[in-house]
Amino acid sequence: MLVLLTMLLLSVAAVFVGSFRSNAAAREGQALQVMGEAREALTGYAVLHGRLPRPSATPTSGLENPTPCASEQQCTGFLPWATLGLPPMYARGKPLRYSVTPAFAAPTTVMRYALPTKTISSRQGERLVYMQGSVPCTLVVPCSPAVIVASGKYQGAGGSDQQANDVAVAHFIQRPASDRELEAGGAFDDLVTWLPYERLMRRASNTSALEGSR
Repeated sequence: MLVLLTMLLLSVAAVFVGSFRSNAAAREGQALQVMGEAREALTGYAVLHGRLPRPSATPTSGLENPTPCASEQQCTGFLPWATLGLPPMYARGKPLRYSVTPAFAAPTTVMRYALPTKTISSRQGERLVYMQGSVPCTLVVPCSPAVIVASGKYQGAGGSDQQANDVAVAHFIQRPASDRELEAGGAFDDLVTWLPYERLMRRASNTSALEGSR
């Protein structure tokens, strides 16, 4: 009897764990899809208007801040989903965060001459290594003009890497999710995507977008 009860409990636990992992994978997949749609919308906006939109000050309005942003901090906020012609953009129940290089969001910008400033790093053991860009940013090893972040459940309470993303305005971290608090960088479940500079330039090269905002 005890053996049967133990086997039953193990079976229930296996089903529960499998269901939890399946739901988590589904939420992550949905979040990545939403972030991909947002990235495409940003590219389309830049091609049409000759610049990238400024962030929204609040997640609910969805409208880009009408005041030009002159610093990395001022150009970091929430995705301006309404300005992009999108429905409210949430990933895993939280609004998407968005950071754009000031020169790419300026009303009088000429994207051809703007230098992207956002870097994305990943972790190799104890070290952080650049996935996109470097410091200082150059056009030889270009940084990204814009970054989108989907905060995870550890927001404000994760390891050092997640805490760095919580306050980042120019340098972001993307790495595999982990609940191991004692490993390098600590617990982490952010999702980070970015707008590759070369891809944006290619998309804009067949239009007048590179010559100035409009």
